[in-house]
Amino acid sequence: MSVRERRVAWEDIEVYRPSYETKSGLEFLIELAERKLPNPPIFELLGFRVASAVEGEVTLEGVSGEHLYNPAGVVHGGYLATLIDTATALSVRSCQPVGARITSVDLKVSFVRPLTSESGDVKCMGRVTHLGRRISFAEAVVKDARDKIIATGSASLISL
Repeated sequence: MSVRERRVAWEDIEVYRPSYETKSGLEFLIELAERKLPNPPIFELLGFRVASAVEGEVTLEGVSGEHLYNPAGVVHGGYLATLIDTATALSVRSCQPVGARITSVDLKVSFVRPLTSESGDVKCMGRVTHLGRRISFAEAVVKDARDKIIATGSASLISL
């Protein structure tokens, strides 16, 4: 049996507070995309990042590898669900003013095909479908390196 290892390092969460509390959601996401801010801990743990952000739309880029495998030898659906949850939430966040906070109310994910290390890296595009004062809705799609759809999802989010 060969052992593989993955090391994860991250910044203290306090590094985000100045930007999060003084910038709009879009400004904050642009700082993440331009790498002016380090990846949040969950992004480092799972190996994804904000690639781009415009108002109402966010694209994440992520790795696909055996470190994400379940016992069946494919990437665990929870990884894809996390990408979709993040992309939908951040697409809504991109429309929020300074200091606003949101959280997911629900998440629906549909798996189209298995994701493996041979699938290559992934992109997850999230976009707002309805921006409300209290409840918003967004959808996301995950594609592999060959532009094949791996999973789709939708979420409702609430402003806190």
